[in-house]
Amino acid sequence: MHTHCSLPNSITAPLAAALLLILICMPVPGNADDMDAVAAAIRVRDYDKVVRLLQPLANRGNAEAQYQLAALYRAGQGVPKDHSKAFIWLQKAAQQGFVKAEYNLGVMYENGWGTELSKTQALSWYRRAAAAGHPMAQAKVKRMQPGARALNAPPADGGHPPPLEDQLRWAVSKSDIDSLRAILARHPRINAVDKYGKTVLMEAARQGDSGTIKLLLGGGADHRTKDHYGDDALLIATNAGHVEAVKALLSGGADINVRDVNGNTPLELAVMLNNETLVKALLTRGAAVAAKNNKGWTAMNFAVVRNRPDIIAALKAAGAVIPEKDHPTKKSIPLKAIAAMAAAGAGNTIAAYHGWTALMVAAWRDQDEAVAALLSAGADVNAVDVDGHTALSRAAWQGHTGIVKQLLAAGAKVNVRQANGMTPLLWAAENNHAASMAALLAAGAEVNARSNNGETALTASLGQRHWEVAIRLLAAHADANTATANGTTPLMLAAMGAPAGLLDALLNHGADVNARDRHQHTALWYAADAGGGQQVTVLLRHHAALETRDTDGITPLARAAWCGNSAAVNALIRSGADINVHSDNGNTPLMLAADQGHTTVIKQLISAKADVNSRNTHGNTALLLAVAAGHREAVNILLDHGADPDIRNENSEQARSLAAAMGRDDLVQLLESHPKPGRKLFGLF
Repeated sequence: MHTHCSLPNSITAPLAAALLLILICMPVPGNADDMDAVAAAIRVRDYDKVVRLLQPLANRGNAEAQYQLAALYRAGQGVPKDHSKAFIWLQKAAQQGFVKAEYNLGVMYENGWGTELSKTQALSWYRRAAAAGHPMAQAKVKRMQPGARALNAPPADGGHPPPLEDQLRWAVSKSDIDSLRAILARHPRINAVDKYGKTVLMEAARQGDSGTIKLLLGGGADHRTKDHYGDDALLIATNAGHVEAVKALLSGGADINVRDVNGNTPLELAVMLNNETLVKALLTRGAAVAAKNNKGWTAMNFAVVRNRPDIIAALKAAGAVIPEKDHPTKKSIPLKAIAAMAAAGAGNTIAAYHGWTALMVAAWRDQDEAVAALLSAGADVNAVDVDGHTALSRAAWQGHTGIVKQLLAAGAKVNVRQANGMTPLLWAAENNHAASMAALLAAGAEVNARSNNGETALTASLGQRHWEVAIRLLAAHADANTATANGTTPLMLAAMGAPAGLLDALLNHGADVNARDRHQHTALWYAADAGGGQQVTVLLRHHAALETRDTDGITPLARAAWCGNSAAVNALIRSGADINVHSDNGNTPLMLAADQGHTTVIKQLISAKADVNSRNTHGNTALLLAVAAGHREAVNILLDHGADPDIRNENSEQARSLAAAMGRDDLVQLLESHPKPGRKLFGLF
């Protein structure tokens, strides 16, 4: 046992003095009455008195008093908050073998609180505490020691280590670089995919963890792999707006002009997200500014539509031009010029419009006289440009109904399809042009024609929230059950905010209320996700199934709770939804609401008798999840309604220890202010 005192060198010192010195230097176990007095002072929150009682005991070498005094300095109770002093007192107690101090000294080293950050020192102290049986220290050692499984990695049957690929996924999800290096050294299948076709590189891209991305790429991760949605890691990082992750992937060889299922490149996505920093990063690395998506749009098209002068300027500096068709005016090409083209040959194309014929330009610009002149001169009404458009599809896109009728009368093919499967009717429906749509339908347009993405005029209009257009399409006998390529039905799209009357109309036209998309979501799930209590009520009135589960075992109520949609939660509870249903990960609606800090929903669920102490597959309760996410008000509500702060998860973490390890002293104090019978009244760590 180490102390900072030593016996006098002189053997002639009086025996009594020597004995007194030995007694002073030895650690004092502490008088029970002294510690009872400390406990009594803590009970009434008299921390000034607690400090006065602990200080002399700590000075005399009482390890427990030193530990408690360190806790006070950590929390700033009775003394000014001071991590350095907390570290000193913890060190004194730990050097005497006080197990709790050993563990918490490891916490201080691991986080660099009051001392230099040192994972090596942290692991050393965790091992000492673990050897003495401290469960949280044992969990830390398993997590930190070389080759150990990643934090929270699910144990395999029989207690054997989980497969390497599972360990790899957990290490990536926790950004646990040390474990990741150890796992990669054992050569796991780094490009294995989950049920969604996603790799660990994609997960790192989603999280924006550039360090993990670099490590994975160095270990052989394939950046070219695409998931079931057609996205690779670069597209995922771009959609999430993670600039550093995008840079790391590009440095690792990712294709800067890769396309998603809609033909959008990362540059186009970055513009759509209004992310100027990401746009400039991609331009600096040579992103193609003229690349077009499936609908013929470039990054500049999106920048113009979003009215972003800063991004427009950046694109111009990289060589992009504003397409003439993005700001057409009747002055851009005078009518006389078009007439001259007609006289010279109606099939002439116009360079400023990227190969459009004169008829297409006139149709796009709503110049009916020019259209008539060109048609009289023999213009090919069904000529196709480089994007697969005809004059009719251009006019339908713009909603120029008079031109649409002129072209149809001249023999325009009403159901002409582009390479991406888009028809004039689809363009009109997507852009909310009801009158043009009516003209096309009257001319025999196929109301249920589908694009390559599975879109119909009905799903296109609903996806853009063009409710009136959707009603007209139903009246024209649009199929209420034709789904997109992802299995999304018209009813699912309408469930995300359409008026109740439109949902009723779809259901009255035969929409399947319990149809599922590729992720097993139903229309009720979508309504719960969007928060519409009214939509939820309509669907339930038409016998929507309450307890359907998606591929993750999430029910509509669980989804509404996760999203914080109190109106949907209320409607589902009133209809009898299972309040304590568990997802595949064991999470209840209350746990999901607590994890997100949705206090209104938490109160709703508790009022409906939700089990506040239910555990998920990792042993976490709603309280532990709220603490881990740092949601103070959610923690307070749960404690007020009987949440047990002493429950431990699979890593032996309690609410208090978790809050302390996170440095959330406010949560530590809050948890301390809700004493329970038989609960320890001191030991803030």
